[in-house]
Amino acid sequence: MLETRTLTVQIGRPLATVYAYLAEPMNLPSWSPIPQADFVQLGENDYSARGLQGEVIIRFTPRNEFGVLDYRLTMANGESREVPVRLYANGEGCELAYTLFRRADSSDADFISDAEWLQTDLLTLKTVLEQS
Repeated sequence: MLETRTLTVQIGRPLATVYAYLAEPMNLPSWSPIPQADFVQLGENDYSARGLQGEVIIRFTPRNEFGVLDYRLTMANGESREVPVRLYANGEGCELAYTLFRRADSSDADFISDAEWLQTDLLTLKTVLEQS
């Protein structure tokens, strides 16, 4: 089994508002380090993101009533990763939980760095949503 770390962020906006924003894949570049120009829709739930590691295909979970925002990353080398993401109500706001799986070839330092980058992305998302 791979080591995991679940990172969370509280967002001071209603769950329905946050879910609508996150369920629209074209909003991903506003809070994650994917340049908008390199993020294109391929199919109903499939998108392509080009970056330093080549093209990554992202398949997003269809919209649902359960706050599930999972997606699958397929790397240029064919490696695939499932990414569990959940959004749930927390009082007047909501909380986003994102589970990071440690890659099999990842060092301790790389795993810590991945978690720090992800937490930065989640804090950026919080700022984007709470300022709108």
